[in-house]
Amino acid sequence: MEEELRAMHRERDELVDRISVVSRQKSALADELISSRKESERQGEAVSRLTKDREELAKEKAELSVQITACERENRQQGQVGQFGFKRCTERSN
Repeated sequence: MEEELRAMHRERDELVDRISVVSRQKSALADELISSRKESERQGEAVSRLTKDREELAKEKAELSVQITACERENRQQGQVGQFGFKRCTERSN
């Protein structure tokens, strides 16, 4: 009986050790999960920020494209006015 009692104590000690190991593993995994969630949140915020920046840049690009088109149109009109004015001046001098 005494031998049986010692065996039960050893088994209990082994189980306590295993529970301790599993508890530490659980704690480490919980910490890793928290860290992963924080990293995921940080990356999500970065993606949101980059998406917003990209949208703003696309809008700015469109605005600049409109300005360039307007300037090119104005330059063509001024060039045509200059050509007509030059023709009129040369016609008058003949």
